[in-house]
Amino acid sequence: MKSTSFGALASTAIQSSYVTALSPDFSPRLLSRQAAAPPADSFVRRADAAITVLGEYLYIVGGGVSVHVADDKADAEARVAGLNVTLALSLKDDWQSRDATYDVIEVPDHFGENIGHALWTNAKDKEVVFWGGRDFSNQVTGSRDPKVWTLAADGNGGGKWTSKEPPSDIRRAAFGGFTECGVKGYFVGGYGGPYTDGPAFDGPRIAVPGLISYDFATGSFKNESTEGLTESGAFQKGSAVCVELPGRKPKLFVVGGAEPKLTDVTDSDVSLQSFDNAYFYDLGTEKWYRQETQGSRPASRQGTCVVGASGSNGTYEIFMYGGFGEGGGPMDDAWVLSIPAFRWFKVDAKSDTRYSHACARVGSQMIVFGGNDNPVWNKKDPFPKGLGVFSLNTLAWKDGFEANSAEYQGPSEVREWYEERGLDTIPWGSDEIKQAFLSTNNEDDDDSSEPAGPTATPSAAVSPNNTGAIAGGVVGGILAFALFGGIFWWWRRRRDTNKEPHERIVEADESFAMKPYEMDSGFMPSELNSPATQRAAESRSGTKRAELDAQHHAVELPA
Repeated sequence: MKSTSFGALASTAIQSSYVTALSPDFSPRLLSRQAAAPPADSFVRRADAAITVLGEYLYIVGGGVSVHVADDKADAEARVAGLNVTLALSLKDDWQSRDATYDVIEVPDHFGENIGHALWTNAKDKEVVFWGGRDFSNQVTGSRDPKVWTLAADGNGGGKWTSKEPPSDIRRAAFGGFTECGVKGYFVGGYGGPYTDGPAFDGPRIAVPGLISYDFATGSFKNESTEGLTESGAFQKGSAVCVELPGRKPKLFVVGGAEPKLTDVTDSDVSLQSFDNAYFYDLGTEKWYRQETQGSRPASRQGTCVVGASGSNGTYEIFMYGGFGEGGGPMDDAWVLSIPAFRWFKVDAKSDTRYSHACARVGSQMIVFGGNDNPVWNKKDPFPKGLGVFSLNTLAWKDGFEANSAEYQGPSEVREWYEERGLDTIPWGSDEIKQAFLSTNNEDDDDSSEPAGPTATPSAAVSPNNTGAIAGGVVGGILAFALFGGIFWWWRRRRDTNKEPHERIVEADESFAMKPYEMDSGFMPSELNSPATQRAAESRSGTKRAELDAQHHAVELPA
């Protein structure tokens, strides 16, 4: 379906409906029909949308938008409605947030107005996949007959949505954590109710434990256990990010969120996940693990957003911004969790409080879309049109997006930490976890693939700047490799004793000359990369090794 520029879509409107349940406790004062992409002057807030990057566009699906309805913008009521179109924001050129324009893609009538859903990028087939969520309003447009929706993008801001039936044993849930790892999409936890899956749930909200995977190639679902993530397996309003390591299965990290009750689920009667541990699911072993984190740790929260990026020195950073904590108070802080050090770094750059926002990474930039700071949607967002841009290299907020920004290198504070410390000091929760991050013996398969478009970043090269990061962790590998090279060279020399000296020098392959800082990443014990095909490099840290007690050891799922 061809998209239409919003400038030519003045008559396009959104069907209004009363909303009675948005996080933390949503109760808007007035609703009306309004345009999908209001101008900056009348725009107030967006929240609860899902976004993803495919090719050279950012796609925005679902959520709500509010606008002022009187000339006195300071005191006017905000009218709120659900978004029942898809927006596409071009990443081909630079733009300032205030001047950003969208292409609008129509959706079928029974698509509904949705919040709390997953939005996955199927880069191989140039598709965006929609699953889960609940109706924005207390209606049952989407929950009456839940479907898997696929947007076939045309690469120019347009596309067409089609749907298919999910398996009968897969229930539609809302507000779980989601991400894609290669050729599959994942959805962790969430809750169910009449507004998520009407045929399955006809009473109060209930928790829906489980890790749902969706295979883009076959269209098949699989449900794994979440026992080990939380005590009951229930989980809601957290974020997920895929960490891929060369030569082994990806790892699904879950950030923030909470463990709700199994029945009568709310946002307040929950047990918030602590950041004292990092929780991840290894797609190779199919087990949940938790590893103790280091550094100053964030306060627990729900409704945050995260992005991940593979650093130039072989690390992987997870960036987290905002959310709401105990009591529903909105947060304005940003943090970085660096893997494999499992260390938190606090970002000095302050922003505005927000929760229920969405984030996506494009190169070295994080685009923040929407978010709220109060339950009535009437306070104007400091981000023009609800768009914020954050540099992942300099850890600073920007006025707009740069299409040709610098490659991601990682924050200097993080890189300096690795140069000064050593990974042999990390208190690993178990040998199994240690091997998962420092060993290269695991084999990979078709579960991972290389994404395309602006999210892809070049391979991480090992440079002299990484001296400290490399020296400590690869000594054993270097010695073994050098010994092998010497033996092989001696053998070749004896075999070729009748050859001219010049011939022997030419045939002594240069790969046996040990050049400092240019080791192939395959010999580095802490290989980490992003879904964007970055190669691994070595890292080091600097405290004494300590054993965790049993509660920090790997958690295995029951058979």
